[in-house]
Amino acid sequence: MPLERERTIYTSIKPGATMKVFHSGVALFESGPVVMKDLPADVSETNPVDPKNDVFTIIPAKGDMDPPLIENIEIPVDRQTLFQHNPDLRGHRLYLRLKYRQRELSAALEAAISDRWTRFGAPWTGLLMTNTVAIDVPKNPEGMPCKDDYFPEGVEAPITGK
Repeated sequence: MPLERERTIYTSIKPGATMKVFHSGVALFESGPVVMKDLPADVSETNPVDPKNDVFTIIPAKGDMDPPLIENIEIPVDRQTLFQHNPDLRGHRLYLRLKYRQRELSAALEAAISDRWTRFGAPWTGLLMTNTVAIDVPKNPEGMPCKDDYFPEGVEAPITGK
């Protein structure tokens, strides 16, 4: 399976409701992974994972993917920006689901590696939808609205490289 993927986040605050796409930022110039037409130089024509590379992984039968698929997701609890208006999630249950679209392989490349990699299984580049996860967001009436530029006294601001 190619490791490069496109991720879509779906959220809802009501059980059973239609989940909506959560846009984590302004994605004006982002596009999904392009179709792979040739194997990268660091990928063997006879083995997808030896030598080790960051392009392909194998999911063994009844096993786990190595390296595991780990995602960091940030969802504002109460934050409004110029381009987004996010609901106040404090005291609510958030329902979250992820959809992945793995990087596609050209038909010619898929046919070639399918023949060479038969002992590892078939290349997979489909869609994956996770189960829905429920997250209880605590209600904190004394909490202040999130601001990117607010740092309480005694807390150091992050280094910005300036």
